[in-house]
Amino acid sequence: MERYLSSLSDWLSHGGFGQDLLIMTNNGGVAVASHIARFPVTAVLSGPAGGGAAGLFLSRQLGIDNFITCDMGGTSTDVCLIKKRQPASAAQRIVSGLPLRFPQLGINTVGAGGGSVAWVDTDGRSPWVRRAQAPFPVRRAMTTVAKSPRSPTPTWC
Repeated sequence: MERYLSSLSDWLSHGGFGQDLLIMTNNGGVAVASHIARFPVTAVLSGPAGGGAAGLFLSRQLGIDNFITCDMGGTSTDVCLIKKRQPASAAQRIVSGLPLRFPQLGINTVGAGGGSVAWVDTDGRSPWVRRAQAPFPVRRAMTTVAKSPRSPTPTWC
């Protein structure tokens, strides 16, 4: 992480970017790249925190006190509660069986995203598969979806 962020900072600097490189953190804030390089665990859940942070910003801009964010990615959906213009927070989260103890947004994740595949099995149930469809160029993806309506995804229309 340190080598990557240092290289990225150098590349941006040589390209004329004269500011500090800021990276999203687990609690929805930002930190300078040198801090993230020393403590990469503070950014391990920064992706899901981005949706919560954006929702918090919107709730404040729109004057909405209570708000629920829903950030759907390819294989999962992240939900965060904003109550009285404050995001839910958590001091610990279990990821792959390991406790991660640091300030973070209280985000709940569901293993079903925009690329998750749904089907009806022989018993008439409709289970979800937690996997994204293989990436295709757009034209091929449109053709594939048009030919296979038996495998809908949440973003399939």
